[in-house]
Amino acid sequence: MLWIEARRYRFYDAFRARIRMLEAHFLVPMVMENRQMLQGEWKKLVCEDLILPSFKITRLEAIGRRLKRNYVFIFILIMVAWVTKIFLHAPMAMDRRAVVLPGIARGTYSFLADRVHLCGNTRERD
Repeated sequence: MLWIEARRYRFYDAFRARIRMLEAHFLVPMVMENRQMLQGEWKKLVCEDLILPSFKITRLEAIGRRLKRNYVFIFILIMVAWVTKIFLHAPMAMDRRAVVLPGIARGTYSFLADRVHLCGNTRERD
């Protein structure tokens, strides 16, 4: 899902860069009625970007920006809620496994631990 979000953000960043170039080099001179500010290579750059669009940032950079700007707050909130839940219910726990693995029944944990142990032993015999 994060790859899809990064791809969407890369498209957004490409369009944002194009619009920013138009705002800075076309709209400002038109509003200020200063025709001398319209000079430069910005027209050529906008035309090249319209003909052959390209991303301005890499995929990893887009993922990093999305994680930093949006998802880090969600992860922190979930982590705080989870740790709070563990500490609120820890005194009621019968053994340490219930505190370490909340949400997994003790029998399920024991069953999985036994299966992993048995699978490890059968591989050693081969």
